[in-house]
Amino acid sequence: MIGPLALIALTSIRGGQGAEPDVRSLLQKWRSQCAAAPGSPACGQIRIQLERALFRDLNRLYLAGERLDRSLLQVAARAGTPELAAFGLRRLADAPSAEDAGAAREGLDSPFPAVRAAAAELARGVEQQGLRLLASRVARGASIKGTGLVAEEPPGPKALGAAAHPGARFRFAASQPGMAVFTTADSADKVLAFYGKDRRVLSAAELKALRKQKPAKDDEQAMAQRMMAELMKGRDPQQVAQELGQSEQARQTDWAKGIDGEAGISAARFVVLAEAGGQRTPTRVLAVYRDEAFGATALAFRWMPEVPGQVAVRTRQDADLSVALMELLQRTD
Repeated sequence: MIGPLALIALTSIRGGQGAEPDVRSLLQKWRSQCAAAPGSPACGQIRIQLERALFRDLNRLYLAGERLDRSLLQVAARAGTPELAAFGLRRLADAPSAEDAGAAREGLDSPFPAVRAAAAELARGVEQQGLRLLASRVARGASIKGTGLVAEEPPGPKALGAAAHPGARFRFAASQPGMAVFTTADSADKVLAFYGKDRRVLSAAELKALRKQKPAKDDEQAMAQRMMAELMKGRDPQQVAQELGQSEQARQTDWAKGIDGEAGISAARFVVLAEAGGQRTPTRVLAVYRDEAFGATALAFRWMPEVPGQVAVRTRQDADLSVALMELLQRTD
C-alpha cells in the first residue's frame, strides 16, 4: 500500500507544487487527514487515487523511454492497486536484484492474478531458492482470464469440504483450480489430529493404489439402476450420466499430483474428507505436508475438477438391463 515514501515519489515525479490541482489536493488531504488514521475508508479512497496517479506518471515516463528510478518501482510493486503493483514488479524484473525479494514474495501471494504473474517473473530472476520454489507454485495455477486485475476470493467451507484449520492462512500463491492451499505454524501431526479423527489418513503410495482398483460389479449394477430411476423421473439423460460418472472420475483422479515428489514438499499425508461407492472412492482429499516455499505446514484441500460436457458411464450391464435402458431412452410419451 502507498505510504510516506510513495507520497514523496509522487511529489518528485509531478514536480511538487507543479502537480495537477486534483493531485495536489489529494496530497494535502493525505497529509492533513490520514497521518493519524491511514486505514480509514476515506483515506483508503485517497490512497487508491494517489496510486492511480503514480501509475499514470510511471507508465507515461516508461513509454517515453525514460529511465525509472528503482526506489520508485519498489514503491509501486507494493501498491494496493493491482495495475500499479504489476507495473512495478514487471519493470523490476527487467533487471532483478536481491533487494527485490521482499516485493516479489508479497506479490506472489496477491489476490490479483496479474500481480502474481508479474511477481513470479521477478522471482525467477532473484537468486533465492525459497522464492523460486514459491514462483513455481504460481506457475502451476490456471492461465489468467481477462485482465487479471480483479481480486479472487478464498473458498469457503462448502467448497473445501471442511472448515479451514484454526488460524490457517489462505495462500493464493500455491492455490489452483481444484486445490486450495493454506499454511499454518502448527505441526503436520497437529493438523492431522484435527482432521483425521474417524477419517482415513493415507500415504501417497496408498492413495495412488486406489486408482488401480476396478469398480465392483455391484457398484456398476447399482449405478445403472440408479440411472434408470432418474430417467424415469424425466431428467435429462446427459445430466444424469454426468452426475453418475463422477464416481469413476474420482477414481481416476490423481489426488497426489502436484504435491508428491514436488521440489520443496515433503512428508505428505492425505486425509479422505469424502468418499463414494462400496469401494470408498475418495471424492475430496486434504493433503498435509511440509512446504519449504513457505517454511510452514501446508494444507491443500482438493476436489474433483469440473469437466465440461458429458461424462461417460461405463457399466457391465446384463442383457435384460441393457434392453430396458434402451427402451426407456427411446420413449417419447
